[in-house]
Amino acid sequence: MNTESHDTMNFECANTDCGLRGQSSWPSPGDKPFLRTFGRLRLEVGLDTVDLDELVDGKTGEVLHYLLTHDRAPSTKLTIASEVWGLSLPSHPAAAVENAVSRIRRCIDPLISPLSGETETASVILTTCGGYRWNEDVLLHDLRVLSGAFACDRRGRKHILEHHADVFTGCDARHFAAGLSGHRWVDDYRNWLSIRLQRFHLELTKHLLDTGNVEDSCWHAELAYERYSWSDDALLLVMLAYCAMGERSAALQTYKHHCAADDVDTAVRPDLVDLANGICAGEAVSELTARALGHQSTPLQMALL
Repeated sequence: MNTESHDTMNFECANTDCGLRGQSSWPSPGDKPFLRTFGRLRLEVGLDTVDLDELVDGKTGEVLHYLLTHDRAPSTKLTIASEVWGLSLPSHPAAAVENAVSRIRRCIDPLISPLSGETETASVILTTCGGYRWNEDVLLHDLRVLSGAFACDRRGRKHILEHHADVFTGCDARHFAAGLSGHRWVDDYRNWLSIRLQRFHLELTKHLLDTGNVEDSCWHAELAYERYSWSDDALLLVMLAYCAMGERSAALQTYKHHCAADDVDTAVRPDLVDLANGICAGEAVSELTARALGHQSTPLQMALL
């Protein structure tokens, strides 16, 4: 079996060298074929959407998901076979992987080829020495956008928040590769996704607050707060968003409910207490926001860790 480490930091560190750091590296929505992996596997080509779950099902689908989640470096055929088939390794593992990759190429490559047919498009899977790697230059996917958000500089992250936020609206890490089970690498990647999606929603909420989009910021803050176990970071943004909407009573009610919840530690974070006191005292929203966010003057100061 493959002994490669599967800790979540490997996903993070590997993706920081994706080469997609600047604003110009990201296409505008609809410019290129795009692959969505949450829920059902969907290929978007222009205005058309193709459901790939039935085309690349079974072990072929598992090989596809493995390549998508391990695109930091080429994966050998034996590694892919060991991780996908586990203890039920086929008698000819390399051939099994080759067959799966061939089927993926037959299903997806024609869908993203030029309409003229005069120029042969490179395959979505690159052949390397002894293995394979996903070709993101041909088919970008939502996992790459998410991991790229943490590799980009501040300007690049701002561009992603403004033009690609819809990619993750409503996404839940539990919905990634929903049909796959029993693989450690799937569970590890879902954990990685859960942490990063939470940070993405918090970062997006802060960006929306800073740009004056109060209603959307409140929606994203509530989503992050409810989905990610009532985190203190999300509560802070929920309270600020409510205040920005003129709903100070809702902010205080949410705070009190948070403090009274049985599954929340009795020690409330000092900055939350300070924010609640400021709301009660009738402080201006701008003062509350500046103090709660550490007097940050730019929309993307919050660390994406």
